[in-house]
Amino acid sequence: MGQQMFANIAPATTITAIEPLRSDSTMRRVRVGRKTIATVRAADVDAIGLAVGLDWTDQLAQRVQRAVETHQARRAALELLNRRAYSCGELIDRLARRGHSNQIAASIAQEFATAGSIDDDVYGRAIAREAVATKPASQEFLARKLRGRRIPDDLAQRIARETLADVDLVEAATQYARKRLHAMPMVSRTTATRRIAAALARRGFDADTIAATLGRLNQAPLTDQPAT
Repeated sequence: MGQQMFANIAPATTITAIEPLRSDSTMRRVRVGRKTIATVRAADVDAIGLAVGLDWTDQLAQRVQRAVETHQARRAALELLNRRAYSCGELIDRLARRGHSNQIAASIAQEFATAGSIDDDVYGRAIAREAVATKPASQEFLARKLRGRRIPDDLAQRIARETLADVDLVEAATQYARKRLHAMPMVSRTTATRRIAAALARRGFDADTIAATLGRLNQAPLTDQPAT
């Protein structure tokens, strides 16, 4: 890609100027011969080893090209993160969909994670808390939801387990089932029970938990429901 971006630069040309931008003191304009060929961060100038008088080679062009592409991906990542939080995996996916290479997207995600701007653990716990705030959920449901947000499986499992560590799942499911049952006064008990069982299954509860929940539910029948 470096050779393509700088294809019109004659061989054996040297870097003739590295100048700060008036609009951004952290950026540098690089000139080769009489042509401005790239704008890169001052930190990248040092990292690459750019200097006035340095011969412009294909290898150097590739390194500058990568610095340009990385800076573009970094700016795109900042734009995304200013809108909402992302996991590392989500950010990589979003950057890739915008046309950035997976390699550069991964390096940017790692850069932001190291800086503390991305934290999969904090992000995952917030998602898990929100998921169980109004409806009960099983550990597998939470883990699956977190994996859908590109949280690594081992971390997703741990967050799900710790989120539900002090939760009586049968009691939580029973309270939810009672609310659902009260919301269906004109539905037969059989139909209501079937719908509740399906709702619990969608929240990831296994057959034993659903059976225990329905058992508790049937211990307190509602008199305002029509007969089956």
